[in-house]
Amino acid sequence: MKSFVIRCGTPDCDWGHKVSELSDEQLKLCYSEFRKHCIQRHDLQEWDTTSHVHLDLEHWMLTLIKTNGVTCSGIRRPKAR
Repeated sequence: MKSFVIRCGTPDCDWGHKVSELSDEQLKLCYSEFRKHCIQRHDLQEWDTTSHVHLDLEHWMLTLIKTNGVTCSGIRRPKAR
């Protein structure tokens, strides 16, 4: 079975999580590890449960979107129309 790595969407960040399949279990584990990473490296607070994670399957990246609209990379997401 071929595996792949889902990476953090923040430029210059080397975090990645090896995934062997896109099952619910594997994605939940990946999201959990990514959240821990964001707490350690990207100033996410442990109590912050309102932030969202965006999975980009085209680029195999996860991006944390904080409640104020700022991503881990500091790029502001566009407002919904």
